[in-house]
Amino acid sequence: MFSSILPYFVLVYRCMKHVGFGTVTSFDDRQLRRASIYERREAQLRRRKILTLALVIAILTTLIGLRLFSFLMKKDTADLPARDEEPAGTVMLEAAPASMADAWSVPDDTGTVPDDNPLYTPAVETPRSEDAPYFFEGYEVRMTDDTVIFESRVTDGNEVADAGSLQGAADTDDAPLTDAETFLDSEAAVLIDLDEGVIVAARNPDMLIYPASMTKILTLLVAHEQLTDRDATFTITEDITALTFGESLSSVFWQVGETVTVTDLEYGTILPSGADAAIGLARTAAGSEEALVALMNDRIAMMGLSPGAHFSNVTGMHEEDNRCTVTDMAMILKAAVEDAHVLSVLSMREYTASETPQHPDGVYMFNLFLDRTDLHTELPGMIVSAKTGYTDEALNCAASYFISDSGKHYICVTALGHGSRRVVMDHVNLYNTYTR
Repeated sequence: MFSSILPYFVLVYRCMKHVGFGTVTSFDDRQLRRASIYERREAQLRRRKILTLALVIAILTTLIGLRLFSFLMKKDTADLPARDEEPAGTVMLEAAPASMADAWSVPDDTGTVPDDNPLYTPAVETPRSEDAPYFFEGYEVRMTDDTVIFESRVTDGNEVADAGSLQGAADTDDAPLTDAETFLDSEAAVLIDLDEGVIVAARNPDMLIYPASMTKILTLLVAHEQLTDRDATFTITEDITALTFGESLSSVFWQVGETVTVTDLEYGTILPSGADAAIGLARTAAGSEEALVALMNDRIAMMGLSPGAHFSNVTGMHEEDNRCTVTDMAMILKAAVEDAHVLSVLSMREYTASETPQHPDGVYMFNLFLDRTDLHTELPGMIVSAKTGYTDEALNCAASYFISDSGKHYICVTALGHGSRRVVMDHVNLYNTYTR
């Protein structure tokens, strides 16, 4: 602490000397010998005032500096892995069927669905977003001869090799990444042109992955479709905080007995990726986490996702049967942004929760992905919505929705990435390189 304050004392000292105050510790001895007792007292008083002023300036400057440093550190570490060390290697799951084009279908205007898919009926009909007309019923995504396929970096087991487009790739999280042709870190990725229904670029788009906190996109969507009382509140219980801290899950850090609103739960689920908020939202909307999970699986069955897609919890906490492909997650995000309210939550940059006795000023939250990508003014459009995720098994993943300057709509999902910044840069690079 002293080392951080000392430079400010030196700065103030030099400023005072420059403007003619002389040194702080001593005045001209010859002048003092000739001065009267009164003048000496005046000089001593003047010196005390200068010292007091210098101390006040130094303390205030230090406090401001520390506050700014704390704020910047908070923004840079939100939603990052709980452990300091970087996870090693890539976890590979068994591959899904080579092609899923026939499985991608949703009800048409008459509400018909394939016989093996139950029809999901929301408890509440919610308005569609303004972007919904750009999407269409009976949606299918397909690869074409123009689809860019990135060669896999995984060779044997967890060994990572430089190959094809990855020659010379840097190994650090802060590496300058310029375009997707130069470097794509994530082991699974898909970029979809929503207007055309085509996959623009991909790497292992049909490989099953652990979606981690991207799961919360589906949690938010299904919970919102089930909520019948928007004015409901929820009180945080001890079992929620015990699970959150016991499993080192990301959290809003609400306290046991704290009562929050449905809106707080929705934003808390997405912006800080709070497991406490997601569980509270599930219990408010469906009565229990298990009940909402059942509804989530009904929802994806209706959408016709890949055969291996399945969700077992609302938080994205690692479980072997909580998995899907990046293309599955792209369709989940597509359904989410078609709902006007869900789109607004996924697009919110920052939010402050309701005031409570435990948090008189509320809890401040912000979307880390959007906060970082807002700095990339070179993007040929705007990343409207995004959600990140991380577990030791899933590594870093993210899903985002993009509107180009020409008005085209895209969704990008990446998984099995090796750094919280790299996963963001993969999206930036793909949008910069392949959108129109």
